[in-house]
Amino acid sequence: MGDSQLDANVILCIYGDKDVTKNLPLRTIKDGTQVKFDKDSRLEFHLKDVDVGKIEKINIGHDGKGNEQKWFLKSIEIEKNDEYYMFKAYRWLSEDQENFIDLLSYETLEDDHTLYRIKIVTSSNNDSGTDSSVFMKIYGENDRTKRFQLITTDQDPKSLFKQGQTDQFEIKLNNVGNIKKINIAQDGKGLHPVWHLKTAQIQKGSEIYKFNADKILDLSMLDVDLIPIPRVKPQPPKPVKQETPPSTIPKDIAIVMLRYGSLQEAPIDGDSNLYVIVAGVNGQTKKIPLLVNKKGVAEFKTNDVGKILKIYLGHDESKHQVVWHIDDIIIKRGNETTT
Repeated sequence: MGDSQLDANVILCIYGDKDVTKNLPLRTIKDGTQVKFDKDSRLEFHLKDVDVGKIEKINIGHDGKGNEQKWFLKSIEIEKNDEYYMFKAYRWLSEDQENFIDLLSYETLEDDHTLYRIKIVTSSNNDSGTDSSVFMKIYGENDRTKRFQLITTDQDPKSLFKQGQTDQFEIKLNNVGNIKKINIAQDGKGLHPVWHLKTAQIQKGSEIYKFNADKILDLSMLDVDLIPIPRVKPQPPKPVKQETPPSTIPKDIAIVMLRYGSLQEAPIDGDSNLYVIVAGVNGQTKKIPLLVNKKGVAEFKTNDVGKILKIYLGHDESKHQVVWHIDDIIIKRGNETTT
């Protein structure tokens, strides 16, 4: 369970979906002998209390006082009937940090929590490293984490945060959403409670958050808030102007004859603003200017719309006051005539 000696009382409380146990002192191991929490010890206890149902979390700690009563707890396993629960701690329990902690089962962490990969870079300047304990708290748009210690299971804590060193950590915590800021602190303990933090980085899923610090944390400033470096969004590529390929639809030659009403004084050519749109079974044409001649006849080429169903006749505004009096429109296409 632990990684250091402890002669204080260790107390466990188990929380379930139906009930909670009383505080259970861990005094006697399974074979009936008095407990000793020695370094690298693995201890088994047989405990009886109320049936709490499915275990959701535990609270564990000790009542030790003073700097000597420090306990590095690695993990706890609980077997309850045919159920198995794993709780990972990997942290020091002491009066000046936290004597008691809540732990969620590893299964619960898998379901409800997210993995944070943390990278801390200590400055390479002289005397930048520290032997103090370092802590972090992460603030997001939806939530914040608890304050947790940056520590690994395979390294002595005193080997961390050395001059010019990059230290990496992995921890599962509640999902805070997009990270807005972090707080990094050192506890001012040890022989060199001065630390020059260069940068920090957190990877959460596919998102990477980088923090510039270049701050010295000492007894006059134990912690610092850091804001992520704004991520530069890549500029979208400029749209490539594509030339419209020539239409593969065959062009159709049409002749339009206009039969003017008796009020029409004379057809106007040159800047005529009269147009026609021809609609057929295969679609319709665009506006086709009718540059009619003196006889009221215009000829044009356009896409083949198939059998003509209807036409739209109109004119755009012009600087001239143009009035058209038209009785009939006759469209001829080959042998087809539409009136």
